[in-house]
Amino acid sequence: MHSRTLRDLRFRRDGLSPDCLCYLEHKLARVERDERRRRSFLRRLREALFRTDWEREYLEAYLEKRTLVVGCGRGIEVLGLGAVGVDVDLAALRVAAELRRSVDGSAGAFAAADGAYLPFRDGSFDTVFSDNVVEHLPGATLPGHFREVARVLRPGGRYVFNTPNRLFEDPPRPGHVSLHTYAEWEEIARPAGFREFVTPRRRSGPAEPLDWKKRMEIRFAERAFRLGVSRSGVRMVVILATR
Repeated sequence: MHSRTLRDLRFRRDGLSPDCLCYLEHKLARVERDERRRRSFLRRLREALFRTDWEREYLEAYLEKRTLVVGCGRGIEVLGLGAVGVDVDLAALRVAAELRRSVDGSAGAFAAADGAYLPFRDGSFDTVFSDNVVEHLPGATLPGHFREVARVLRPGGRYVFNTPNRLFEDPPRPGHVSLHTYAEWEEIARPAGFREFVTPRRRSGPAEPLDWKKRMEIRFAERAFRLGVSRSGVRMVVILATR
């Protein structure tokens, strides 16, 4: 097979390096697995019960605009969105650049940059997105990171980020140097200029203020309960912060 289609992009396999081919096949296997899950009875039941899908209503609508992905890795998502991706991992960016050369019709672009020093003009983006990235940033750099994200966002733009919740990693996993709760992330981000914070109450359903998740965190910290707290509860922090 001389090409593979992934996220509506057709990648030419001829001439790709082994690392690049391995990554492409790995991502394709994950997409196929996720598609099988979407067709499952439980997934269809959930969508019937919670008709509003927060990802479609909030996330995808913003990602159709000018988007920056911080910590883009090897870049499949950036190419699929036609976004701009930055990362400090030069080896990952070389794979991303190789993939970009192998696909037609993608407006994606990549740059080597630190999350605390973004090389873009003020108001360059409608959305900034990071997926399991902020927990890897040293604590001293977090205020600067959020200031930089706020700077490159237009007024009304959003920073969408997710990260493990500190309450559920004891001890922290290797490389997770900045773990925080919902309440703590809000305290870190608000001084940078973000004025509104919402989160999905469930995997499906509308995004709401953080109050419910913060109450759940207090109950957990007080050892009021241990069971029944899932990734759709407070195990993972998912925040949409508006500038």
